[in-house]
Amino acid sequence: ASQTYLDIVLPETDKINLQVFDLMGRLVKTVVNEYLNTGKHTLEINTASFVPGVYFFKITSDSGQYNVAKKFIVAR
Repeated sequence: ASQTYLDIVLPETDKINLQVFDLMGRLVKTVVNEYLNTGKHTLEINTASFVPGVYFFKITSDSGQYNVAKKFIVAR
């Protein structure tokens, strides 16, 4: 699959920033950088253009509710 999906739940409207970095810490893609309403959201990372390997995604929010970084692997 050339997509990865992330579910997040927002208790209030918040500005969400979802970025993907390579192992060297270089920004590969900004997936989301916008205000999202209260409730559940499914964020899609399209990995079709990514070279197979290990990446990190980082989700942050203006309110401080989210500040998460996790590793994921792109394989073909």
